[in-house]
Amino acid sequence: MIYFYENETLFIFAPCYGSITAQRYEIITKIGNKPISKIENFTITDMTAEQFADEYKALQEQKREIESKQKALREAYVNILPFKVGDCISIDNKYHPVPKAWITKITADPMFPHKVNLWYCRPKKDGTKSIRIEHDSYVSIEDIQVITETL
Repeated sequence: MIYFYENETLFIFAPCYGSITAQRYEIITKIGNKPISKIENFTITDMTAEQFADEYKALQEQKREIESKQKALREAYVNILPFKVGDCISIDNKYHPVPKAWITKITADPMFPHKVNLWYCRPKKDGTKSIRIEHDSYVSIEDIQVITETL
């Protein structure tokens, strides 16, 4: 007979006279049977308002540092792409082809590193750059070609 197991963690928090008691359980689900095993018990004691504020400010500072590093990483990735802001491009995707446009903004998403978000201006009827900005999300980098002759 074959059994399939799935491990999950359950936390139970209970306020208790100025402290919070937390219990952590590991739940192992087995077909037809659900045993629960207690792993640990820990208590969060009283915290003053100053301690809370200090801890929160420290976490906020860590968050700001991480976000600035993420922003720098995204900008560095955008800077190594074969096309830049101001370039005249064509987009050859099958759903929404764009024969000619000028890039106004580029952003990258770490979940889809082979795709970018593009803001661009198409040409007017006379072929010059318009001021109307359009946006396409998750455009494959391979679908974007730089046009050397802009006019």
